Amino acid sequence: MADTTSRPSRPGRVQRLQQHLAAHDIDVALVSGTGNVIHQSGYERYYQGLAMVVVPAEGEPALIVSRDEVEAARETAFTTAVAGYGERGFGLNLDPEADLVKPLPEVVSRVLGGRAVRRVGLAGASQRAVEALSALGPVPEAVSLDAVLSGIREIKDPDEVEAIAHSYRLCLLAQDEVAKAARPGTTEIELFSLAHHVAQVAAGAPVPYVSDMLSGPNTAEVCCPIRVAGPRRLEEGDIVVADIAVAAHGYWGDTARTHAAGAMPADAQRQLAQLEEIKRQAAERLKPGARGSDLFAWARRTIESTFPGGEFPHHLGHAVGVTGFEDPHLIPADARELQEGMVIAIEPGVYFAGRYGLRTEDIYLVTAQGGRQLPTQAS
Repeated sequence: MADTTSRPSRPGRVQRLQQHLAAHDIDVALVSGTGNVIHQSGYERYYQGLAMVVVPAEGEPALIVSRDEVEAARETAFTTAVAGYGERGFGLNLDPEADLVKPLPEVVSRVLGGRAVRRVGLAGASQRAVEALSALGPVPEAVSLDAVLSGIREIKDPDEVEAIAHSYRLCLLAQDEVAKAARPGTTEIELFSLAHHVAQVAAGAPVPYVSDMLSGPNTAEVCCPIRVAGPRRLEEGDIVVADIAVAAHGYWGDTARTHAAGAMPADAQRQLAQLEEIKRQAAERLKPGARGSDLFAWARRTIESTFPGGEFPHHLGHAVGVTGFEDPHLIPADARELQEGMVIAIEPGVYFAGRYGLRTEDIYLVTAQGGRQLPTQAS
């Protein structure tokens, strides 16, 4: 991901934003917010400061980062032009936006080739940035692009799919180690910490991490915040639900597996196999035109009829990308049609009150032939 020579300076997602700008007579977009910046520039840094991508309707975008991050941004971003703001040092200014907007007029003028700014689009950026452009002439009209960029983010470019697959494989490495360590006497919090350790060491850098790591009757409570990994020690035959999500290079992977401390009870083994089959059938339905609400309704009916006395109280799945939980969702309230190129995590589960719960999750690319599971091994 760090080799910018192998990546276009304007991958498809940037070009799609530029097409929208041109079609709606918007001269330039000011893009801010961590996820948006990763999406439109490829720049992601552990504990990075406030940043902004300046995207013209045509031509090369520019990235603005704090002065101390310029070198790192030039090494890792696919945006070819990088400008710095502020003075050297960290934590010296409680209002970094005031420093960021200072070079903004010059950067905007440069990406527009000196053309006047009449209309500016905002995605995560504030009106303060628009007002800073008064240095170039009359304050331009501001147009919100938050919904537009959210829609563009739903369709993943090939490099994004690979980045998600990389994080997905880190999750699977962690799952393998949790399965080995899930023995009687081990605590939930030890497994929780182990999963993060394994993924982080494999990534070779700090990685954001979120996990449900529950055992025994706690698994029947589904997930955080109802039950959170704690000091409970596993007992022989306990079910362990591990839902592990990590992000590397700015993109998230997500998985769920059901393990056991020792031999898994026969009933649970049979039920887990049935749940895996439901996941497989759900993945087959991930085709363009399918609706998240319909997929959820099918899954709920199927789970409730397959597991008398069990419940399915959560989503069937959700998209992943620069956040771990984004549109579209496989829930009753989301009736939008899926599109080819979306990346969706499917996670059916079933829970038996006071006993145990089971969950399984993998990530799929939406294709005309149905969901294609992302590769579990590096190519």
